[in-house]
Amino acid sequence: MSRRLVKLYHALPPWTWSAAASFRAWQQRARRYGPIYRRALPAIRERVCWDSSRYLDFQRRQLAELLNRAAVAVPAYRGCPEPDAADPLKVMTRWPLVDIERFRQRPDDYLDPAYASNGIVLYTSGSTGTPKKIVRDSRAEQLNYAYAEARWRNSAGVKFGDRWAMVGGQLVVPANRARPPFWVKAYPMGQLYMSSYHLQPEFADDYMRALVAWRPAYILGYASSLNILAEFAERTGLRPELRCILSNAEPLYTHVRERLERVFGCRVRDTYGATEGAFIGFECEAGRMHISPDVGVFEILDDDGKPCPPGKIGRAVVTGLTNRAMPLIRYPTGDLVSWAAPSPCECGCSFPVLERIEGRHDEVLVLPNGRRIGRLDPVFKGGFPMREAQIVQRRDGVIEVRIVPDRHGDGHSRWDERQSRHLLGELGARLGSGVTVRIEITDRIPRDRSGKFKAVVREGGDS
Repeated sequence: MSRRLVKLYHALPPWTWSAAASFRAWQQRARRYGPIYRRALPAIRERVCWDSSRYLDFQRRQLAELLNRAAVAVPAYRGCPEPDAADPLKVMTRWPLVDIERFRQRPDDYLDPAYASNGIVLYTSGSTGTPKKIVRDSRAEQLNYAYAEARWRNSAGVKFGDRWAMVGGQLVVPANRARPPFWVKAYPMGQLYMSSYHLQPEFADDYMRALVAWRPAYILGYASSLNILAEFAERTGLRPELRCILSNAEPLYTHVRERLERVFGCRVRDTYGATEGAFIGFECEAGRMHISPDVGVFEILDDDGKPCPPGKIGRAVVTGLTNRAMPLIRYPTGDLVSWAAPSPCECGCSFPVLERIEGRHDEVLVLPNGRRIGRLDPVFKGGFPMREAQIVQRRDGVIEVRIVPDRHGDGHSRWDERQSRHLLGELGARLGSGVTVRIEITDRIPRDRSGKFKAVVREGGDS
């Protein structure tokens, strides 16, 4: 939604916001869940049971068609090698990686002219810089939601049509609003959309009463926002009866997952994807993150551009197979990930599995000796009395750990010197000597412009 429309929406009386949100949801439902979605859904469900030879054959056929069209029609790809029908995957590796700065500044270079006037325009969250423009054709839009339905919702035991709640970064109420409601009801989607910007302790009771009254089957949201809802549930004693919780758009750390499962008493599933729509990952019942090869080709490359073996962290580079309007071929996502060693999964799915998702390239700490440190969430296990924490590496190399502590009923902090010494010891064991670490106690950790929480920030980090 444009800024002008958002401004007009916020100028409406609060009692009309749900009506406006429902009208918007009605428009989106028609666009996202049309005949292409309905026809594709059974086949997408079936493919999750295919063996590797069958899904690789499907992937090669889709890729050959994509490369053939892109090489002649898309300005940025003209002159790239046309696909060899026998092995388009091998030909694809001779294409250059997408130049992210060119893509950011001149997105139309990556647009098929046939879709220039009728594509669906989206923008990435911009959490690591200027938002990037993404154009989808209507087929890709519906396929994107069909994959999300089959691989995220259905695999977790819920479905389209179930009531659900979402905690996200859309400005469903003005950012400066100081009293409830901080949510709207989008009835055509069966959705209660709750603002992530207003998750403050003084509104705990309001948020939880709204959730319980809505009676959702599941909640979808940023892991950090879900963690705060768990704290609200503990504080108020109010909690909805959920079938599952779906975490998206942020890393789901072990201590957050454990808290959500303990507080809400339901399964918690992580999801993996992006606005670009070029890949989708889903956590199966065995707790493994499968990458869908029918959505895109997923590469993990080292610093020399060579494929990483299982267990080695590298850059995620994706080639989407569904979007004809703006084909993204060898597009660096900015994430650092690693493959798991090939082995049968207990869930029966043969899709490849990610062993680790370290986070974004610019969220990895770089120590004075050049060593890179990815996920540090294990240091927060063990019952620290905190709501959330953020690790910041300053430009001078000093590492600040910002802690928002839990509080007693009288409002006093439950954090003391004992916890600080324990946390410093855990960090020291992982970072080694020669690194200065400081702990800062704060009341709130700011979100980025999209409402996302960044658990690790490296000042001056490249993306």
